[in-house]
Amino acid sequence: MKNTATFINSNLLRLLCSFLFISFFCSTTVFASRPFDKLRTRCDERSCTSSKNIVVDSTAKPIARFIVSFNSICCGIDHKKNEEFLNFIGKYKNSPTYTTYNWGEEGEMDYCFFLKEMTEKEQDVFIKKARKLLGNNRLVGTYENISCPR
Repeated sequence: MKNTATFINSNLLRLLCSFLFISFFCSTTVFASRPFDKLRTRCDERSCTSSKNIVVDSTAKPIARFIVSFNSICCGIDHKKNEEFLNFIGKYKNSPTYTTYNWGEEGEMDYCFFLKEMTEKEQDVFIKKARKLLGNNRLVGTYENISCPR
């Protein structure tokens, strides 16, 4: 009887450890992803303040007009959307210049656009078209007037 109890306790302990490990892994994966989509930002010349009262000092880095961030929750970025976005940029009139920042282990990256080669109206049109192309995708975030994260 004692061997049976030890066997059951041993299996329960293994099951509990597995559950805790999986819970920890899932929670760190979710919290490590970049939740910029939920933030609303207000920017002036020196900093951006979000609706969550997070202040990002932008004195060290220039403010990008538009940022597209390809995120991953567990299994890589949306490669199809990334390909479509790169084709969109390549075919766009006066193809805008950008800087790419790779920041994750699963292909996560940011495209930072300063759009200095465009007028303000052209910038707005470009951003509107880019957002329409990218759609409402939980693996892609778009942000305006913040410093490049990396």
